[in-house]
Amino acid sequence: MGGSNRSDGVVFADLTNDARPDIATAISDSPNAILVFLNQAGTYNGFQTFNTGGLNPSHVVAPDFDRDGNTDIALGNEDSGNISILVGNGQLGTPILLASGAHPDILAIGDPDNDTMIDITVSNRDSNTTTVFINQGTLPAGACEPDVNADGNVDQEDVLCMINAVAGNPGCTGQDPDFNRDGNVDQDDVLAVINAVAGGGCP
Repeated sequence: MGGSNRSDGVVFADLTNDARPDIATAISDSPNAILVFLNQAGTYNGFQTFNTGGLNPSHVVAPDFDRDGNTDIALGNEDSGNISILVGNGQLGTPILLASGAHPDILAIGDPDNDTMIDITVSNRDSNTTTVFINQGTLPAGACEPDVNADGNVDQEDVLCMINAVAGNPGCTGQDPDFNRDGNVDQDDVLAVINAVAGGGCP
């Protein structure tokens, strides 16, 4: 595989929704970009270039921040004191810049506030600080999350939670009771959750 100058952070991620792991690598010299090498039946030929909007990008992570089923990219820009988030939708979008401390070089992802949304923690080497970015997003229209009670498990408790939600009782956190997105809250939503919990996928 070819590339550009000073490739730094790298991650495997399916960025084109073809169930094949692509490679995304940050280029910390000009053009301050992230290169995506597309997996073509197990080989990597050619690459796409996406601007990061920052300077000297390095460490790369690739979760699904907005839970729309598409892989997103976040990376630290060491010389501009910020991080870039490129939202995926089959390809990477325009970078969103978030200010951090000086020289953000390592990113970690997790869910420290236990709301099922992926957050970012950044170590800022030259300011001796750590920045935590809390994901304030919500499930996008049409998204599906079988863990409807947000307890970390997909099981019969999610079905019971949806039954309560359809009956008008509170208790399902982080999930629209209209699970199948047909405009009605009814028994079809319960059936859709049963199917999802059983491994049948989202409606």
